[in-house]
Formats: sequence, C-alpha cells, structure tokens
Amino acid sequence: MSGLLNRTDRKVAVDIFMLMSGWLIWALSIFVGVFVLSQILPWMDIEFNFNSLTYNFFDGATQAAKYFMLVTGIILASYVPVAYVRHGVTRKIVFKGTFFGITAVALSLSIVVQILYSLVSLIFGSDVGDTSSLSRVFHGQVLFLLLIFLFSCVIYFTIGWLISLAFSRYGFIPGMLSIALSLAVIIAFESLWKATIQLPWIREALMNGIRLPQLPIWAALAGSLVLFSLLLALLQLMMRRMTIKP
Repeated sequence: MSGLLNRTDRKVAVDIFMLMSGWLIWALSIFVGVFVLSQILPWMDIEFNFNSLTYNFFDGATQAAKYFMLVTGIILASYVPVAYVRHGVTRKIVFKGTFFGITAVALSLSIVVQILYSLVSLIFGSDVGDTSSLSRVFHGQVLFLLLIFLFSCVIYFTIGWLISLAFSRYGFIPGMLSIALSLAVIIAFESLWKATIQLPWIREALMNGIRLPQLPIWAALAGSLVLFSLLLALLQLMMRRMTIKP
C-alpha cells in the first residue's frame, strides 16, 4: 500500500473510509433490523421485490447498497473535492485517495454482508428468496458473491460522484448528459449480470420469444471491470479540469 499511496493519499483515503463507515453502520443496522423483523413478525410481511422477484438477505443488501452508494457519491462529490483542494491538496491526490477509500469501504461492507448472510441462513434457513436470485445462482461461491457486491458498490458510487460533479462544476447541460451516460452504464452493468443468471422476466420481455444468451461469470466480471475503468477515466478527466471557486 505504501508503494501505491503517499502520506497525503492515505490521509484522504482514511478520511473517506472513516466518514463512510459511520454512515454505513447506521444504514446497515436499519436494513438488518427491518429484515429480522420481517422474518420474526408474521404480520410484518416485508419483501424486497423487483419485477416480481423476492430477494433474500444478500440480494436485498445488494440492492440497498447500490442506492446508498449512489446517494453518498452524490453527497460527497458536492463538498469533498472543494474542501481538500482549498486546503492545498491536489486534484490527483483527492481522486486517488477517494478511490482507495471507497474501495476499502465497499470491500469491508461486502465482507460484513457475507458474514451476516451466513448467519441469517443459519438462523432463518436458506429458503428465503427466489431461485433465480444472485445468491441462489452463486450459492456457496463466496468469492463471486463478494466480487459482485464490490463491483455494484464502487460502480454506483462512481456514478453518483460523476453526476454530482457534472452538475455542480459544469452546469445543467453537462449534468443532464452525465445522467444519460449513467443510465446507460447502469443498464449495461445490470444486463451483464441478468444475462449471467438468466432471470425469467428478461426472456419474457424480449420480442418474439428470443432468448438472451447466458453469459459465463468471467464475462460479467470482465464487463463490470471495463465499465468501472471507463467511469474512472472519465471522472479523473473531469477532476483535472474542475475549477474551484475561492
């Protein structure tokens, strides 16, 4: 790590990690509490639904983490770069420190969710959820589940950062373009994994009964890495040209 990050890089990364960790504890506590109550109380029939599929703990946590990372990316981008640059930290260091800080947050959250998912499966059983969900398709493949969760978190955070930066630093038109680009990236990312696990509703939605070919897991991982790399390159370019008002 010392070879990749200098002292200032590490300071920014640690700051981002500590700030996000505090928010994550609250968000994860609420999610776990709601899930446990939904399993204990018969009258509290709460499900994590999306297109008529019911997710179990892992899939629900993945969806919740996406929204959380998207929102926090938007919030942090509105003041973090400005605060650091005004104190003499270069844009390159801000970008690098934020990237490593968020990656550490996403990796830590992924590990915690994996542990909680195992505990939930032991306590409530593993029959919660749809047979076409990510956790069922990759059941027992901890590394794949961890990578899926990690990519989901960092990509959605980067999208939030990109949208916020475009609006706050470049104006309305670039901001709207960033939303359009972000939607395209989200559709591409989600389609990769839906094609991998072959969710039934996708096949039904295609015209004339044409079936979407099932992708191997390595193709979805490689595609996710390409999307993330393109987002990072664009975000880095925007950070370099970002103007900071005194």
